[in-house]
Amino acid sequence: MSHKTGKCSGGISPAMAVAVMVAATVITAAIVAVYVYLYRPPVSTILAFAAILAVMGWSIIILEISRQNRKIEKMDKGRKILEIKRRGIDTMPESLKYAIILVCCCLGFGIVACAATGDYSMLPLTTVLIADLIILALPRKVEIYEEGIRDGARFVKWREIERVELKDKVLEIKPERF
Repeated sequence: MSHKTGKCSGGISPAMAVAVMVAATVITAAIVAVYVYLYRPPVSTILAFAAILAVMGWSIIILEISRQNRKIEKMDKGRKILEIKRRGIDTMPESLKYAIILVCCCLGFGIVACAATGDYSMLPLTTVLIADLIILALPRKVEIYEEGIRDGARFVKWREIERVELKDKVLEIKPERF
């Protein structure tokens, strides 16, 4: 990617690359749906198609996050005041943590039971289970600047903040739009 033009080496902007990946994923999903409906392939073929779609979907997410990060890096944010690292699970209420653990255990049991009986219909849920656990466990960086707050791939300017509240030693910052 050229730093001067903001274009990829082929002359395509990052936003266009994401749009092309989204279109390719939608078209591929439609082709897979028609193929499955017409030919009723074995489960292994369906799982291969699901893996291809998962890779395409994750590549879209990764491209979009990197595009947003590059856009934020170029933005004038002012001087960095504070940087905080936190995990998603640390800021959740206890009841929600237990509910997530219960759902993960049930999904894990269901996946193992289905695999043991030879029914592989629940195996795509393993990606959902793994992705949820990764999202909860990975630390996120929150940076506070003179001009606003950066949370992941999002930057909210101070004038877009609706309210700031301190509840039980936790600072809640509510933007106008989410």
